[in-house]
Amino acid sequence: MILQESSGLDTASISTMNVPLPTENASVDQFSTILSGLFPFFLVLIYMGPIYTTVYGLVIEKEQRSKESMRMMGMTDLSYWLSWFSFYTL
Repeated sequence: MILQESSGLDTASISTMNVPLPTENASVDQFSTILSGLFPFFLVLIYMGPIYTTVYGLVIEKEQRSKESMRMMGMTDLSYWLSWFSFYTL
């Protein structure tokens, strides 16, 4: 409307168009493709050791009933679980 009034032409209009820019040919990175398939597998392998050790330690403790005997001597559950947490954090 403003363009038509300022130019004095009833057919004045602004037309827009997109001009694609020239691009280079895309290259496929084989390393990232292979890594995206192997990365989850390696993460499972990395965490399997600590999880196995933790579960094994809990089972041995359960068999020996050391938690129950320490509870009879006055240890609280908080100190027991904090000891596990600090052991595996360090």
